[in-house]
Parts: sequence; structure tokens; C-alpha cells
Amino acid sequence: MSESVQSEATHGVDVWRVSVATQVHAFAHHWRQLDAGERQHASSCHNEADRLRYAISRGTLRALLGQRLQIEPARVTFGSGEFGKPFVSAQHRLHFNTSNSGDWVLHGLSSATPLGVDVEALLPDPLELEEFDRVLARQERNHLLSLPTARRSAAFIDFWVCKEAYVKAIGQGLNRALRDICIGPLEGGGYELLHDRNPGGSGGAWTLVMIDLGPTHAGCLAHPGPPRRLRIRDYTDDPHVAAPRMAAA
Repeated sequence: MSESVQSEATHGVDVWRVSVATQVHAFAHHWRQLDAGERQHASSCHNEADRLRYAISRGTLRALLGQRLQIEPARVTFGSGEFGKPFVSAQHRLHFNTSNSGDWVLHGLSSATPLGVDVEALLPDPLELEEFDRVLARQERNHLLSLPTARRSAAFIDFWVCKEAYVKAIGQGLNRALRDICIGPLEGGGYELLHDRNPGGSGGAWTLVMIDLGPTHAGCLAHPGPPRRLRIRDYTDDPHVAAPRMAAA
């Protein structure tokens, strides 16, 4: 690894976009990398699409972690924190997070900062705000009501992926009440964490970065502190040669 690449890996954040459709041909390869628990989980999925997406998600994650740790993907072992956030057993300083939905998988890796990622397919039907009151802060609900009806579903999913990425980054998942977390739009685009009123709510600044996944999905990366050097990369069969498509300072 060159000095410049090593510096990015040490101080920055990598987000990998995995198109499920581009990895269907490699399903058997990904399946061979999974451990017994992952195979059991995949087999318990309710439909073929979920099983396929989960196996691709875990297989590509193992490939990326194995590359970073310089071990075979099948030899990567995982532990979990108090609230279920996974970590690499052999390397606690390597932070990672993963999410999958619809046509996409997202993986985030960093040796510099805890992080969370989330991806969600957009809602197929018009948004009924009453169904989601339990997860919306008052300011978020008011913002959604101010939008034309046709734009509310996409804006709600943006709020949702920001919240999910944030709670995953702090390692507490849905242990925190999402209604007590408020996300606000930034002038000029993007989002910020306005407050977390849960007990022990995370203080300080947070960075939320929306990940471009096309018009039918929304994705977000969250990490504490100011923006870091970010590489957003598309996964290929050889993650060593995946080229950056977009970057944020």
C-alpha cells in the first residue's frame, strides 16, 4: 500500500456502493465466504431477493475487510457490542458498518472514526404522515407538511436514512427513540443533526453525507466531528481496482 493510500485509509472514510445486480453472477463465490451463522440467516430470508442481497452484502463486506486486514475473507470473524453493533474481532480499531435495501448495498470503513451507513428504497406509495409520527421529531413533521405531497416520501426517506446512519454510528441502533432525534435540511442541500434528546444524547458536531444511489434509493453516511476525506467507490469483482466516482472534502 502506497504512503498516500495508507494515509487515506488511516485518516479518511471509504464508502463502497455495491449494485446487487452486478454481483448476481458471483453469488456462489460470495456464499462460500460466509460462516455457518450467515448462511443460516440467508436461508431464513423470506424470499429469494432478500437471500441474494444478504449473501452479496456479507460476501462483499468480507472481501473488503479481508483486503484491509490482509487475510482471507472467510477468516474474518465478528463480535458485537452491547447493543449489537458488530466489530471485527481481530482489529477493534477498524470501524465498519453496512446496510442493504432494494437494489443496493452500502459498506463504510474507517480506521479514523466510528461511522454508520444506511440505505433504503423509496416508498412505493404516497406518504401517510400519521403512520410515522412515532419516528418523527416535531420540526421534521412540520418540514414534511410544508412540502408538496409528491415530494414528502423522498424527503421522509432522507430523514430516515440520516437517523439510522447516526444511531448505527453511535452503536445503539433502535435502542434510541427516533422521535427524540431531529434531522434538519441545510441551506443549499444536505442535512445536519439538530438534536438528540435521548438520555445521554450525543453531543458535538456530526457529519451527515448523502450517498448518490439514483432516483429510487437514498443512502447516508454519518460520523462524529467535522467532514473527513471521503472516498465513495463502486465495488467490482476485484475491490482493489474499484475506482472512485465521487469525493467529498
